[in-house]
Amino acid sequence: VPPKVIALGALLATGPNALLPTLLDACDAIAPLVRNIYLNLQHEQHADQLQQQHDTSPTTPLLLEKSDGSPFTLADGMVQALLERLLRKAGVVLTIVGEEDLKSLSIDEPPYSVAGVVAPEPLFASIEKARDDIDRISQRLKKNRMRSMKLVAFIDPIDGTREFGEGKGEQCTICVGIADSKHGHALGGLIYRPLDKASDGSWSSTWAYGTEMGKVPTYEAKLRNPKPQGQANTHGPLHA
Repeated sequence: VPPKVIALGALLATGPNALLPTLLDACDAIAPLVRNIYLNLQHEQHADQLQQQHDTSPTTPLLLEKSDGSPFTLADGMVQALLERLLRKAGVVLTIVGEEDLKSLSIDEPPYSVAGVVAPEPLFASIEKARDDIDRISQRLKKNRMRSMKLVAFIDPIDGTREFGEGKGEQCTICVGIADSKHGHALGGLIYRPLDKASDGSWSSTWAYGTEMGKVPTYEAKLRNPKPQGQANTHGPLHA
């Protein structure tokens, strides 16, 4: 790995307003919205089952099927839209490659929708808070020393959408990778699980981010729940 690329990786994870810790804060800001969508989706599916038994119309769907047969939820669209908003407002990333097609998007004023999925009114407050928090966090990145560098961000908003729709939220992960387009090297990344549960049943998150500096991968990770439902892996120490 060229020394310059190693230096770029170091800037991702260390120093004031570093990109990876800021993305972690962004995921913390988005997590309550993801949890509310998850709970609303479970409620919607239960209501649909009852309505089908009584031959009534189903509720407005929070989960759709894409043209390739894969599932898409409001959470997929909102997470990607908000992370893209963060990076574009800060001007820290030249190119963003997202899993979802967000040609149809409305998160600045109600009714809120993304890719044809309309958010129900009970989610409006969560969407507005997440959006406003993302705008606030983006101001920190405007001071980032990497703004002049040609970075590419890869976003998988919900890795495990099918499990998200099946009520297996502990298996779902937000993934962001950062690459240097000039040299063609991966620089670092973040994985974030917003739907873990603490021992008392409250929501918790597990996360890890890392970047390669020289021959030694450097990671920061945290298990906020010492016994998460699922598995969290890292090549570095876990700090409780």
